[in-house]
Amino acid sequence: MKRDCPICSGSAVKRLYQQTFSQMSGGFPIRGYDVVVCEACGFGYADGTPDQKQMDSYYKDLSKYENKHQAGEVSQAGLENYQKIVDGLSTFLPDKTVRIADIGCATGALLSVFQRNGYRNLQGVDPSPSCARTAAELYRIPVLTSSLFDVKPFEQPFDVLVFSSVLEHVIDLGNALERMRNLLAPGGLIYIDVPDTVSFATWISAPLQQFSVEHVNFFSSTSLSNLLRRHGCGPVAFWHELRALGAIGDPALCGVFRKTDEPDLTTVRDHETEAGLRRYIQLSQKDDVTVRSRIDSLVSNKQSILVWGTGTQVQRLLASTNFGNARIRAFVDSNANYQGKEFNGLPILAPSELHAYSEPIVICTRVFQEEIATQIREELGLDNDIIKLFATTAA
Repeated sequence: MKRDCPICSGSAVKRLYQQTFSQMSGGFPIRGYDVVVCEACGFGYADGTPDQKQMDSYYKDLSKYENKHQAGEVSQAGLENYQKIVDGLSTFLPDKTVRIADIGCATGALLSVFQRNGYRNLQGVDPSPSCARTAAELYRIPVLTSSLFDVKPFEQPFDVLVFSSVLEHVIDLGNALERMRNLLAPGGLIYIDVPDTVSFATWISAPLQQFSVEHVNFFSSTSLSNLLRRHGCGPVAFWHELRALGAIGDPALCGVFRKTDEPDLTTVRDHETEAGLRRYIQLSQKDDVTVRSRIDSLVSNKQSILVWGTGTQVQRLLASTNFGNARIRAFVDSNANYQGKEFNGLPILAPSELHAYSEPIVICTRVFQEEIATQIREELGLDNDIIKLFATTAA
């Protein structure tokens, strides 16, 4: 689908990079996209994506945020990240009686941290029925099962809407924000955090990881302000954070906005995003040379292997490198929604099924690389060779 600029509706763009993906059976609807920058306002986004309905179906049926392999729980590092959100937002809240809705709340872990900090008027919204059940079971927090585009107004409007790691996933940003604004009380606040595009090049985890199968918008503070002002929400404050995501640092841009009486169609030219994206692409491609060399070695060795991971890096590398010519016997993933499906005609296994296999395990995710290696040895008790695709040595 051709996208006009989600902020200013401009149609003229500069293409900076073309991202491609291989897909699992019945998997994510994106086969690739162009990373572009709007010529008119400077916003960066993915062009050539599926439509919003296809995206909504994915998040409803194939969510990777249910954490079923951890009984819905999030890591301690995740809880610490959420505490930072609560601490940052609490500065702007008058008291703990405010009505807070977390839009795209997954299993409700962020709301549980608000709860732990004394907030009681809490509501979640998420498209995944499994996430809603988990939130009720773990935290006794109500979660409405709905996409952003189907939410009906509640009996009482909310004082605060939270969009944590949400807007980078949304194709139809304008429609989403109009619907969400209707849920907000006069003078109410919107908290938003998104990946910090300007800092991508400073914190590269794996090559081109930020151009993931789910991320379709690349924000700077300028572009985020332009977007929110156009939908009747003026900027109050911005700050930057570096959050722990697995073994890496993940840069986040955080902002608070207040509902205004009228939209402001003023557009400030974004001069940061294009430069930030170009630098990120350049450094990622440099790092990718090493990754491709390791893949070529796996192919030339002609040894049968297992590949742990079915996310952005696997999908990217299968589509754009020699990886598909390796002797891959099966893929492995902890997400129960993926298990039993196929990738390149090969099965996706649960970790518990690996006891029947003796092949080396190639870990093809940078974020949880060390965690998976520990799981293989200590939790599963396997002695298969471990090959870390994003490390300098094999274990």
